[in-house]
Order: sequence, then structure tokens, then C-alpha cells
Amino acid sequence: GDKKDARDLAGFQLNIAASTAATLVGQGKESGKKRGKSYDPSSVRLPNSKEEAQMNDAATASY
Repeated sequence: GDKKDARDLAGFQLNIAASTAATLVGQGKESGKKRGKSYDPSSVRLPNSKEEAQMNDAATASY
């Protein structure tokens, strides 16, 4: 199934076991919690209009 494919892909890319990966994810979330960080979708900050304009300018800047 999809879950197994995702695990196999993570194992291949990082060369670690799924259980190790789960432990690392857990440690990352705990670390974030201590620092007041959250990783759920609602915690993502969208760019303000100035930042958005800056990114658009960067995207269209000539080399």
C-alpha cells in the first residue's frame, strides 16, 4: 500500500529504518514544542504583501 511505499522511500533516501525515522520525527516535534514551534498546517505563516512582491520580483529578475 501507500504507507509501505512511503516507508520504503524514506528508508531508501535516508538509509534508516522506519522505526528510527518515527523516533526522529517525534524528537523533532518535541524539540519544536520546547521552543514554542508548531508544525501543523495552521501554523504556517503566509507572506505579507511586501514579502509577496519581493518574491515576485525575485522570480522575474534577469540574471
